[in-house]
Amino acid sequence: MGIEKPHRIDPFLVNGQYIEAMYFARSGARGTDSVPDRKMAPVIVIDGALVGWGWNQWDSIAGANRIEVSR
Repeated sequence: MGIEKPHRIDPFLVNGQYIEAMYFARSGARGTDSVPDRKMAPVIVIDGALVGWGWNQWDSIAGANRIEVSR
């Protein structure tokens, strides 16, 4: 991901924790405005610390915190 900026950041405040899901376009993706979320790579940060990346991690964290994510 290097110095690339995320396409989108979704912030959540859950039980006193600040959770951010940052969506990055995968290499080779063009026109990220039309790329569905599931075709991007999520990176998850909680209270400023990187806790995981990828859909398995985001689905697990979101489920544990009752956050709805796209399917």
